Amino acid sequence: MATLGVALLLVRGISEFGFDAILSNVVKQLYKQGETKETIKQKIEGYHVAKSLRFKLVGMLDSLPEEETASQALAVA
Repeated sequence: MATLGVALLLVRGISEFGFDAILSNVVKQLYKQGETKETIKQKIEGYHVAKSLRFKLVGMLDSLPEEETASQALAVA
């Protein structure tokens, strides 16, 4: 029953926002949480999606401004 509920939420999200938008937000959130662009790119390459979507996600990631995360600030200090 729980699996059916989760599947329903996923289908609603995909139909409302689109798969591209959901994956773009996932990539942005990973970056905000301190993941490096390189590790996120490795994850994107592991996604089972079309090459064109992977290319779009990498392009979007490359366009994000460089942010100083807490772990980067500690490494500099």
